[in-house]
Amino acid sequence: MGKHKPTYERTLKNYDPVVAINVKYLEFSGRRMFDKVLIYHTGYPGGLKRRSYEWYMKKQDGWEHPFRKAIEKMLQGSRDQAKDLLERKLFLYPAEEHDFRKHLEPVPNIGTTAKMGLGGAPTDDEMEDLWVRTMSMLPPEVVTRAIEEARAMTAKSPEDDDRIIQNLITTFKGSKLGNDLHKLKNQRREPAGGFIPIKPLTVE
Repeated sequence: MGKHKPTYERTLKNYDPVVAINVKYLEFSGRRMFDKVLIYHTGYPGGLKRRSYEWYMKKQDGWEHPFRKAIEKMLQGSRDQAKDLLERKLFLYPAEEHDFRKHLEPVPNIGTTAKMGLGGAPTDDEMEDLWVRTMSMLPPEVVTRAIEEARAMTAKSPEDDDRIIQNLITTFKGSKLGNDLHKLKNQRREPAGGFIPIKPLTVE
């Protein structure tokens, strides 16, 4: 809620409005919908109430309360401050239609990936994520050169070559480069199962 702005200060109320769409398609992992409960009190003796997420989702617009509660618990400050902030700055819509199309800006992609080497050496998942994000941003000619360099350094056997090409095919699946790589992989196998070395790949 404005943390990406250089003027952000957690002690000041300079937050941006946030619009969340498709909230009615809220999903829960495992049995959280049935086991996780929200507790509140009516203010009268014996008024302690327990309601599961399933109970809320069956009500009309029942998706709104669990969604707001989840965000409220993640915000800093007191519970009253969080409620006040959500009431003024958070707008929920069950589908894609909303009233902010002329003024809406996508939220920047911040903090969605693990930090490289946090707490030690980078894990295999971190290296794989870095590989996919880096290769998807490179122009085709750079990818072609990377294939040749990888082949020269690490491809000591047909299995190594196939593994490198398969990683690139997975990264660029559905694009023209991915189709070219798939053709290249098929051309490297003779009908009798023999091995054909990689030929230079040119991408238009």
